[in-house]
Amino acid sequence: MTQSLWLWLVLALLVFWAVGAYNRLMRLRAQVLISFQAVDRCYSGLVALVEETMPDVTTDTSVHQHTVLRGAGTQFDSSLRVARRDVLEPAALAALRTAHTTLQVCWTRLVETCQPPSAPLKPPWQEAWVDNRRQAADAVTQFNQAVQAHNAAVGQFPAQLVAWVFGFIPVGNL
Repeated sequence: MTQSLWLWLVLALLVFWAVGAYNRLMRLRAQVLISFQAVDRCYSGLVALVEETMPDVTTDTSVHQHTVLRGAGTQFDSSLRVARRDVLEPAALAALRTAHTTLQVCWTRLVETCQPPSAPLKPPWQEAWVDNRRQAADAVTQFNQAVQAHNAAVGQFPAQLVAWVFGFIPVGNL
């Protein structure tokens, strides 16, 4: 009788531990999804800025850079839509990270082309870009912290067993 009692106690303990581990993984997963919403808002703002920006494009070089920026903005918007659909997919986040880097490089080239270094003031569209970039950097930092906590929990033994059973995988960062 005492042997079966011990068996039931151990079984109950394992079930309660598994439920707790599952709930923890789900809570961390939800934090990743919630933190991506702030990134999404900031990144959507970058897309809007690219679409609205009409710098002084007077030379052939600046017209070309503006066209390149529009193309990078389209690529970034497409990557953002894919990442928005599946935030937990590492490949989608890697594509978004690459598209963001490309967009930033194109924006920098356009600013260098359209604004002479001796200009005393930045145009309003450039100030809006810098403000949005600061907000996006904060949102990305929070997202990456949530991802780190999630990935650490998914990789810990024995919670790793629960993660494997329910298909939790490590998430990529931005």
